[in-house]
Amino acid sequence: MNYDDSFLRRQYLINLFPIMFSILGGTVNALIDSVFISLVLGKDGLSAVTLSMPVYLVLCSIGALIASGGSLLSAREAGKENIQSAVRYYHSSLTLTFICGILFSAFAFFCRPLSDLLAQGSALNEYIYRYIYVSLLGALPFMMLYSPVFYLQLAGKRKEITMMTFIMVSLDTILDAVLLFIYPMGITGAAIASVVSTLIACIYGFACLNRKGSDYRISLKLFGVKGTGSIIRFGSPTALGNFYDAVRLLIINALILKIAGVSGAAVWAILNTLSELSLIIVSGIPQAAAPMTGVYYAAHENTGIRVLFKIEIVVAFFMSLIFGAVLILLHGPLEILFNSPEDLTLPLLALSLSVLANVISTIWSVYFNTSGRIGLSNFITVMRRLIFPIAVLFLYGIRRELYLWNFLPISALLSIVLTWMIVTVISAKSRSGKVPLSGMLLLDDHLERENKVLDYSVAADIESVCDASERIKEFCQANNMDKKNIYKMGLAIEELLTVMIQKSNSDLKTIDMRSFALEETTGVRIRCAGERYNPFEHVDEDEDFYMGISMLEKTATYVHHSYTLGMNTIIILL
Repeated sequence: MNYDDSFLRRQYLINLFPIMFSILGGTVNALIDSVFISLVLGKDGLSAVTLSMPVYLVLCSIGALIASGGSLLSAREAGKENIQSAVRYYHSSLTLTFICGILFSAFAFFCRPLSDLLAQGSALNEYIYRYIYVSLLGALPFMMLYSPVFYLQLAGKRKEITMMTFIMVSLDTILDAVLLFIYPMGITGAAIASVVSTLIACIYGFACLNRKGSDYRISLKLFGVKGTGSIIRFGSPTALGNFYDAVRLLIINALILKIAGVSGAAVWAILNTLSELSLIIVSGIPQAAAPMTGVYYAAHENTGIRVLFKIEIVVAFFMSLIFGAVLILLHGPLEILFNSPEDLTLPLLALSLSVLANVISTIWSVYFNTSGRIGLSNFITVMRRLIFPIAVLFLYGIRRELYLWNFLPISALLSIVLTWMIVTVISAKSRSGKVPLSGMLLLDDHLERENKVLDYSVAADIESVCDASERIKEFCQANNMDKKNIYKMGLAIEELLTVMIQKSNSDLKTIDMRSFALEETTGVRIRCAGERYNPFEHVDEDEDFYMGISMLEKTATYVHHSYTLGMNTIIILL
């Protein structure tokens, strides 16, 4: 009986597409604004939106800092079966986001010097001022958007994430059309459309989280700033990544203007807008796995972590390939859509080649962030998103004979090489110490090597359950458990799994199991997907049917059920 990746693969893919769609929502909003503005105001309007983007990225970076840090900590606490602490981190993140949103909204009234800086003395100053003025006034919904998305994922509410994104995108499209064509408000109307659509989406997301039965319902008593330091520390890679994007965009805008002039800046505006679409891959793939990795890492389930990492890489390869092929095939329509005077084939090819390298590096970075290696994650992030792109572009500016847009794939590839070198060195050094770490993921897997844990999967049928019961008995016997307790545990687990298969409201395919025999305790962890179902709550309903579960509850020293990420988790300790 082996560990089957079908359970994790199914759970990951179920999470992936709502998360990708939610990222697509913010990206599509920016794309919709760019398209409408380019149609109404031409390349000056499009360039103004691109030059204003650092402000939006700063707002996103702060929102992501707080929400991602809070949700990662909540996921880790959920992995330790500490839901109360997970909920407290949720409320702390909401408090911090609200305070930051109000402060940035007040800054809108003093943003004229900022627009002067972004315009760099060009004629785009007024366009930029209007766009960032409205964006700063709407700072709170832009920052708050991340909280419901991350916590809906943690709560296993995937359909709600999709609906939230659909509301934002559809409403932004409608408002853009109304405020740019019917009531021509120009670039101000486009900014208002983004703020209002994001606000309505936030309201819907929080309403879903606040429904009866949700772990993450808002309670006024829990608001506060407890855990702020931990939230900032765990959220720093995501937040700093957005901040680095803002700084990088500011510097690259200036470099491209100097190297390639206005025509080069126009091509860069198009590439930058399309690169936002690649975020559904670059950010979506690792973000969909981050809470699951947090839960598994807190529970020391290394096998599951490795399976998740492998799934992410495979998905990244195929999605990057599809994304690049679509861009190349649609280069003609894209030239028409963005009113580009130049052929975009080669620039789009360069952009396409950078996507796969970027997503692999991001998967690594997000994993290290989730596993608590914050410094390593931050270092990889700053090199990939700031240092390498600027350094390579600067060198290309010196060597004018080189093709300018190649700086995108080359800088992305350098980040992979650097990460591999760092991980190899850390793993090699650890082998001379007390805790040798595995390559690639730097996991402490001494329990697996000593056969103190056993990870395996059980198909949702009676025959497989009987086989699993025998496997548990063999494992317990190999770890010198009392024969009487071995028999009781095997029989009770067999009945528990049978009840879950028969009574669960969902169509179970497989159940993931972990048996562990540590110095302080021996037990079993059971994970399965579907609706919330705790068999220990129904023991009194039918004593005969639940007899085995009742016996297990009396025999065990600890029994706990939790529901996180759309997964039922039962822990039984002897």
